[in-house]
Amino acid sequence: MEHLELDLMTPRGFAVRAGAPRAAQYPLALTADGRPVYGTSLQKPPPSSIKRLGMMVYDDEVERQRRLLADSVLGQLMVEKPRHAQRAVTRVSRGIRAWWMRKSPGLTRGALAKPVATAQSYVYGATSYGRLTGAPMPLETDVTADLPMLKGIVEGWLAVLDGKYLPKVMSLQDYFGRIFKALGPSDSLPSAETARYELMLRKVRPGWYDDVHLRGRENLAVHQKKMMEKNIPGYKSKPLSVSFLPGLITPDFTIAVAAPLARAGLDLGSLHLEGRNRGTDMFLTNATEMDDSFRRSLGKHNLNFSASASGTTATIFASAAVFANLENWTMEDKKEFVLACLSYLVAGGMHTCHEVFWTARLLGVPYVDGKYAEMMPRTFMQSPDYAKWSGEFWEFARGDRVAVRG
Repeated sequence: MEHLELDLMTPRGFAVRAGAPRAAQYPLALTADGRPVYGTSLQKPPPSSIKRLGMMVYDDEVERQRRLLADSVLGQLMVEKPRHAQRAVTRVSRGIRAWWMRKSPGLTRGALAKPVATAQSYVYGATSYGRLTGAPMPLETDVTADLPMLKGIVEGWLAVLDGKYLPKVMSLQDYFGRIFKALGPSDSLPSAETARYELMLRKVRPGWYDDVHLRGRENLAVHQKKMMEKNIPGYKSKPLSVSFLPGLITPDFTIAVAAPLARAGLDLGSLHLEGRNRGTDMFLTNATEMDDSFRRSLGKHNLNFSASASGTTATIFASAAVFANLENWTMEDKKEFVLACLSYLVAGGMHTCHEVFWTARLLGVPYVDGKYAEMMPRTFMQSPDYAKWSGEFWEFARGDRVAVRG
């Protein structure tokens, strides 16, 4: 690893140093190609000196954009290189298949029709991330969809679970939790599967996750409808945008994007990207009603808001609890599964890493707000992929400072 150190006596304003920055050093500037320039509080120059050298002052806004970029790269790395999370994901997929093999023989058409029909909204949505493609799902009332056809559709989903494209796999693992709720356990009553599901949800999905006010977000479409009804002069609603950009990156970024992505190990010409609606585009922040602990965390650590603490992470955990007894996994396995969640929720732009990690902490995974190192499994931290990501985004990966700056 190497880093840039502020040196205003050089033509570029910095010098290249080997190794990581010292604990007293933090980002003071950002180069035109998106590299932080580190220095100490005593070295901090006036903004005019930084700008004169063609660099940006590393301020609150630059930090937030850099974190969104770091999150996006981390999520996309899990999409492009699923081996870092595959073992944990496979464990859940195998559990789902085993549950289906036990449950399937006793099912009726009436029981299975609704879960198959509902999948149209959850896993086939035209602007959803990790969506499946194919013919529309048969309606619940479609009598031509007999039991063998419905079972064949579900078994097609099981084949997808065996694949390597984690966004589709994680979307289906989440949906199989809904199928479990609809069809019930495959074991005897009192059901251990049901107990694991309910206990996990109580543990990782607190009540405020389901409170429209405490979530601290407002649906953009609903907001625009209210504004239009007020007949405010000059106000015009905007259609919800469909983004093909990686993760949480938006067109209004003022920092460099392409060069950091490449340095962090992503091949810009072969990324797996989907046009989709993102949380960062679908919701507006409503900090006045937000859960107090979550709001204070965002403000104290200069963190981004996309869609609030992740409820989908909680339901994915509940699925893993039912089908693979997640509660009894080792901490390393749980961390790998959290990486898999990033491939779906962060690479898809629905949540920030902080929003996913907030829920993962309720599972017992150690997380210090805004600091990522403790969330990473050892196998990933020992890989060249982590070395590239952490080297590029050291200000968030480092463990020797409480704050990114100051």
